[in-house]
Amino acid sequence: MVPDGYGPQARLERRADVRCTVAADMRRRQRRATALLMMALFLAGCSHHETANPAYYYIDPDPTFPSALDYGPTWSPDGQYIAYHHLTTCGNHYVEGVDGTYVTCVDGTGRRLLVPYGLDPDWSPSGHAIVYSCGSGSCIYDLVTGSMKVVFGSSGMHRPDWSPDGQKIAFARTVCCPSGIHISNQVTGQTTWLAPGYSPDWSPDGRYLVFVHDCNVWSVSTEDSTRRKITAYRCGEHAVQTPHWHSGGERIVFERDWKIWCIDADGSNLQLLGEGRSPAWSPDGETIAFAARSEALGDTVKQRIWIMNADGSQQRQVTFPDAMTSGSVRQPNPPSGRPVMATGDWWPGSPSDQ
Repeated sequence: MVPDGYGPQARLERRADVRCTVAADMRRRQRRATALLMMALFLAGCSHHETANPAYYYIDPDPTFPSALDYGPTWSPDGQYIAYHHLTTCGNHYVEGVDGTYVTCVDGTGRRLLVPYGLDPDWSPSGHAIVYSCGSGSCIYDLVTGSMKVVFGSSGMHRPDWSPDGQKIAFARTVCCPSGIHISNQVTGQTTWLAPGYSPDWSPDGRYLVFVHDCNVWSVSTEDSTRRKITAYRCGEHAVQTPHWHSGGERIVFERDWKIWCIDADGSNLQLLGEGRSPAWSPDGETIAFAARSEALGDTVKQRIWIMNADGSQQRQVTFPDAMTSGSVRQPNPPSGRPVMATGDWWPGSPSDQ
């Protein structure tokens, strides 16, 4: 008598299971290879592409109009690219391109518009997508397919931040109910409230979030919601903004009074690194991207993206104003709001968008 599990039918079933497992593994490998290829084609060329020049829109050549702001830098996982928000500050006057999330190589070349009007970008751990604040809540832009999906369909959501394992997104809600730091589990679809505050950033091990509350930098455990105050400023002083955790977990960089500070995670060893805003550590922890005023070439902008060493030395400007042609006047033709993989085939105002 043949024992259970060893007969001809059992052998056939085991072979079928093996074939299914192998086929599924091959499909996963093919999808990953395709994704990496598509992303490489999209983001290729940091060493030889010049900065892309989006169309300009001028309604009134009044020189007192302010120019654009670049802020909120976030690094790609490989440290080669920086995504950031480009904001025009002239109301309905479109100056130096279009509001939205852009990507540039760290050396400042190869700038591309990803999403018109996208705010607060954050790169996924895989490097395949960017989450950002959109008019309908928070959205994810897929760098491989160029598609967009809404992940939180509610207003008042800001500064989404991907967890290190890619399974959760933390964000701040400024409207009820309740306001504060929330975590959305992308696997289960469940969203939970964690703490009062805003501007969350995950620790490298995913066990904590650093955030701003009550005029200070705090951390909160994602396991038991225990909160700890890291800085000790009085309310009424200049506001604390945008804390960001070092990749090693031992240091936190943040903005206060238009200056960039660094502090140990236990609240000790506070250091001033220099002037600037919205700092963000590079993945290797050796460099900090930030926003700061530029005086180069008569730039009247309040902020551009810069990088510096972790100790504040060797500050280098990354984004620059494009050369503005005197007297150039165009009527505004804002994009439809759809995600754009702007590699030169489409720019606002081009015939394809008429």
